[in-house]
Formats: sequence, structure tokens, C-alpha cells
Amino acid sequence: MKKIVTYIPLMLVTIVAIACLSFVETERAKLHCKDVVVSIANVSHAHFINEEDVYEMIDLNKNQIVGSEIININIADIEKKIEADSTVLSSEVYFTVDDVLHIDVVERTPIVRIVAKDKTFYVDENGCSIPISRRGSARVIVASGEFTADNKKVLADVRQLVDNIRNDEVLLPMIEQIYVTPNHNFILVSKVGPARIEFGDMDNCERKFQYLKTFYRADKVREMWHMYKSVSLKYKNQIVCTKI
Repeated sequence: MKKIVTYIPLMLVTIVAIACLSFVETERAKLHCKDVVVSIANVSHAHFINEEDVYEMIDLNKNQIVGSEIININIADIEKKIEADSTVLSSEVYFTVDDVLHIDVVERTPIVRIVAKDKTFYVDENGCSIPISRRGSARVIVASGEFTADNKKVLADVRQLVDNIRNDEVLLPMIEQIYVTPNHNFILVSKVGPARIEFGDMDNCERKFQYLKTFYRADKVREMWHMYKSVSLKYKNQIVCTKI
């Protein structure tokens, strides 16, 4: 008898919970989307996509969504379609209590513009490709030269160079371009001082950048910048400067 008495409250709670869920689903089925708000977060300010592009990604326009029954709007499918676009890092789609559909999109952040022999595109900090956009361009380091877009070794080396440059307060304002030679050595193009910096291959990469920063910081070198046309870091443990 005690067992029956114990189970009765549990059964009542279960029945009430099922009834509440059923009521909520019934009421939710009556709700209609009142508006759509698209938000695009962009760290680089390049603005590769806009609200119109987001609607194209999901094969719908705002008028098709507004007024639709909320229960028939597939949030997961919308997110999946948006995140399939190569310019998008992530998305979040949700309804607020006022029956407004929010579509929050985060764009990928480009760190370098690749100008290969066969293709031009951006690469983000995760190594993902971003197509050139008709909406705008990003002010990032440009890497060009004698390589094709499918050369993974060169692209990986370029990313490593760019990561070193963009994460250093001395180098970032100085270097604006990377050129890849036919034998896959690297030449850095500087905004100030000697324009051509012969970096060589990727051996001792970190040490070469340390030498370059020492060069930039030297007061005597700054006074004589106008006398040099190039700097070479190719040789082990030394900097070789070539005068004009």
C-alpha cells in the first residue's frame, strides 16, 4: 500500500509535466515570426558579406520568414546553411520572447591576401581560405610570387611568417608584403628603411626575425636607412646590408 501511495505523487507530477509540454507546443504552434534581425560581427572591418548575402545563403528572403509559423522555421537548417559559406566562422540563430528571429553571424578574419599564379584569395588565422569579395577588401599583408594556390608547403610557410609579423609590435607596422621566389625563398617588403629584406628559407625563422628587430631598433641604423637598398638575413647569425 505504501508503494502505491509513493508512486501516486510521482505519476501526478509526470502527467502535469506532459500536459504542460503539450500546452506549450500547442501554443507555440500558433505563434508567427514577427521580424528578422541579422547581425554580422566583423573584426577586420573588411565587410565581406552583408544582410542580403545572408538571405542568399539560406535561400529565403525576409518577407518569406516574417509571418511564418515559428514551429515551421528550422533554426538548425538555417545555421547549417550559413556556416557552409567560406566567409563565415560561426552563426547562431534563435527566437526571442517577442517572436523575433535573430541571425547572428561571425565572419572569418583574414590575416593575409594570397596572390598565387593561378588564384587570389584570403587566408584566415585558422588556415581556411576566404574568397575575394565584391563587398570590400581587407587591409592585410599581401603574399605573391612564384607559387600556385595548391602548394600547401608555401601557404603554411607564408602563414608562419605572417603570424610572426602580426603578433609583433615592431614588425607589424614595418612589413607590408611577402614575395615568394621561384626556389621558394622569401623576400619581405618593408614600408620604411630598406625596402627589400631577403629572408631566405624558413630555417631559423625565429632567429631571423630577432635579428631583423634588432636592426630596426638600432638608432645608428635608423640614421642611415636611406643609404641601404636591401638587407639579407639568409646567412647564419648575421645581417648583410647592401648600400644603394
